[in-house]
Amino acid sequence: MIHTRIFSLLSGVVCLLLLVFSAPITVHGQATDCNIDLSEVTALLTQAQAKASAGNAAAAKALLQQAGQKLSQLESQCGVDSATPAPSGIALTQTFDSAEGKFSVKYPSGWFVSPLPTSGGDKAQISPIFLGSDQASVDAFTRNKVSKQLKGVALVVGTPVQVAITLGVFDQKQTYNQITPEALLAAIVQSTSQSTAGGTFGSIKKLQINTQEAAEAPFTFVATSSTGNSYDGVILIFKLANDKFATFLGVITPGQTAEIEVLTREIAATLKLNS
Repeated sequence: MIHTRIFSLLSGVVCLLLLVFSAPITVHGQATDCNIDLSEVTALLTQAQAKASAGNAAAAKALLQQAGQKLSQLESQCGVDSATPAPSGIALTQTFDSAEGKFSVKYPSGWFVSPLPTSGGDKAQISPIFLGSDQASVDAFTRNKVSKQLKGVALVVGTPVQVAITLGVFDQKQTYNQITPEALLAAIVQSTSQSTAGGTFGSIKKLQINTQEAAEAPFTFVATSSTGNSYDGVILIFKLANDKFATFLGVITPGQTAEIEVLTREIAATLKLNS
C-alpha cells in the first residue's frame, strides 16, 4: 500500500510538470545566447511518467533529476534568477580555526573535522579541510572507504594559484591574475572533467556570498568500480580580500543535491579571514 501511494504521488508530480512545460513560455529581457527549448525536458518528463506508471520509482526519480539539470542549464543561459532556496534549518554552532590562523568557519554540532592532503605538497602553502557529518562520511571522502551515506563540505582557502595547486588542477597556460570566481571555477571544471572518469558538471551559475562575487556548479560523480563511492554535490567559489578565494566542495549521497547546495552556501557565508 505504501509503495502504491509513492508511485501515485510520483506519477502525479510528473503529470503536473508535463502540464507546466507543455504550456507556451514568454521570456522578457533574455540574454542574447538564450534559446528556450524545452523539448528535451518534456521528453525526460514523459519517460519519467512512463517509469512511474510502471512502478519504477527509482528510474522515474533519476529522469526527473536529469530534467532538473536541463532546466538549470536554461536558467544559467538565460539569466533567470532562481527562487531563494529555503534555509537548511541546521544550526552552525561550532567554529573551526585554521592551523595557520588565517581563517575561521562555522559548521554543525556533531560534525567531524579532518585535514586533507594536497596535490601540491608544500607549494600549496595551505591546509584544506573536510567537514563531515559523521566519521563514515569522513572515511568515505578522505580514504575512499565505501559508505552508503555521505555528507560533508571540503574547504580550500588561498590565492587562485594555491587553490588550483591544492586541487591538483594547476595549469601553467592559465592566467590566474585578476581571475574571477566564475573563470576560476570554469578552469577547475574543465581540468577535472578531462582528468576524472565518472564525473559530470552542470552549468556554472553566478551568485553572491556576503555581497562577494561568487560562482557555483552542481556535479555528479559515479564510481567506476565497486570499491568507490558515488555522490552528488556542488562546488562553490567566492572571492575574499587580498586576492584570496574560498573554494567549497559540498558532497552528499546521490539524489540530495539541493540539500547540500543550501548547506554549503550557509557554511560558506560564515567564513571569516583573520587579519
